[in-house]
Amino acid sequence: MQSDLLKVLRGEPAESVPLMLTGAGRAAVHAGTSISGMRESAEDMAEAQMTFAEASGMDWIVIYSDALYLPEAMGCNVSAGEKGPEIKEALGYADVKMPGEVDFYKTKSSRVVLDAIEYAVNKAPDTPIGVLFEGPFTTAVRMFGTENILIDLIDDKDKVTGVIKTITQVLCAFAEEAKKKGVSIIYIADPMSASNMISPAFYEEYSQPYEKALFGRVRELGLLSVLHICGNTREIWPGMADTGANALSLDQVVDFREVREILGPSIVIGGNVDPVGALLNGDPEKVAGEARASYERGGPGRFILMPGCGVPPKAPLENLKAMASFLKELNES
Repeated sequence: MQSDLLKVLRGEPAESVPLMLTGAGRAAVHAGTSISGMRESAEDMAEAQMTFAEASGMDWIVIYSDALYLPEAMGCNVSAGEKGPEIKEALGYADVKMPGEVDFYKTKSSRVVLDAIEYAVNKAPDTPIGVLFEGPFTTAVRMFGTENILIDLIDDKDKVTGVIKTITQVLCAFAEEAKKKGVSIIYIADPMSASNMISPAFYEEYSQPYEKALFGRVRELGLLSVLHICGNTREIWPGMADTGANALSLDQVVDFREVREILGPSIVIGGNVDPVGALLNGDPEKVAGEARASYERGGPGRFILMPGCGVPPKAPLENLKAMASFLKELNES
């Protein structure tokens, strides 16, 4: 039987509303490990995400521990800092590896992710398996530094857009490898494309075209996809929808009634329970109330219940379960 999550992402009628969570830090806490520990072992990474998925009641297993494994594969020097992996210093544009030079199996962190996908697919063949990585513009900012990117887009636009295009090609290549391992969903987080980071016009010129190229390739591969951008993305909703992502994951500051007014009923949207105010600092009653509000404003069809962003590492499990309990009651009514 095909999962309702896959049906919703395809825009097909589903019997129930699915639940998606992201939060590698929370998965690590649940498994009694760390982000750095998950990076070391495909089995540990997969088991941490699998046990967290089962405990929280979500409808997929998402494989990743952090967002730096692809920058590392492209040449960045990544170290295990106290707060998790971090890039030691910005990469020079000439130092980035070209698509044909990137071997995801020679870099341990990217190899672990691919092997963890395969492990999860074999262990949970009836559950959709996803992988998370960041979008082209955010990846470029991680690799080369925010200030460098923004200044160089003024002084030497062609150089920067050329390297973002290269990064996009590498991300597409990784999606191909992930498909070979059995993944069914590509989840793209693009936080540096948020409207409090860059202007909507900047997004339309320097981020959206590369997101669109990435999601176009993902669709060609027969995979499903989700695009998440933090914050109030109202001004870029049409551009986000035009990327071709199967679903848009939206922040808690967004009103789903307005999303529906602007984008219409055909777009699949996910969100937007407050990850801090409800999941971290609230209680199950508050979480259920926010879940209901999100559903009533964004649903009933083409809707996925999600937090507005990643689950905080210290969010109580009972609060996460409250989302699944709300959906169980809803789906049984």
